[in-house]
Amino acid sequence: SQRRTRVAIPLAESGITSMLLQIPFYGARRAKDQRKHFTRTVENFMMCAHGSYTEAAKLAHWVKAEYQPNASIVFTGFSFGGCMATYAASMLVGEPCAVVSCCGPSSPHVVLTGVLRGGNDWRKLTEESGGDQEKAELRVVRVFDEIADMAGQIEDAKKREQSKNGAAYKHHVCVSIAARDDSFVSMSSMKRMHEVQRAMDPSAELSVVAGGHGSTFLRSKTVYVPRILDAIDELHRRIDATVPAMNA
Repeated sequence: SQRRTRVAIPLAESGITSMLLQIPFYGARRAKDQRKHFTRTVENFMMCAHGSYTEAAKLAHWVKAEYQPNASIVFTGFSFGGCMATYAASMLVGEPCAVVSCCGPSSPHVVLTGVLRGGNDWRKLTEESGGDQEKAELRVVRVFDEIADMAGQIEDAKKREQSKNGAAYKHHVCVSIAARDDSFVSMSSMKRMHEVQRAMDPSAELSVVAGGHGSTFLRSKTVYVPRILDAIDELHRRIDATVPAMNA
């Protein structure tokens, strides 16, 4: 796959092991009669989103339990995967990890705007809303709002940990990379992703690179892989910086 050749293999050359998650409703996990990556219903899309970040977080726990308790966990993804990677990182409350979102939007709402808007079956959605397209769009927006409040979920986790005298995201390293000429994910959405990440990591980095959505992915080895390796190094640095204090 493209993820393997453009990201996983270059990371392996630097000694980093990758686990490639096949998210729900993609590839071999597509529903019957589903065409390519287009989910047949809004409900399926929601299941895809919830399943993606939940499975990613659970797999991170599984790796630590089965192989290496002290493994450094880094979530990364491109486009929709970047959004889901950040969601997954937010679920590792109290556990060190890093996340690198590559052209990731701040929420699923991106499928309603820009180039991606044309991938929706608005005729069918409008029919199901009594022939009113504006009503159809509002219905979809309300559904997406259910998983779009990542910042609110992060704040809730921080409050819960503070009540236990802990820190929810003490060692989270967050990076968001935006493509300057992206026609699929707006710059404003990628900047909002950065703001969401700052809720976990006040020093979260936002990097704007030259190119568009597709061209930067094709150059993943030089555009994204170095940033992933930098995030791993920064994660190790932050963890190591706390060791003397923990042993004192």
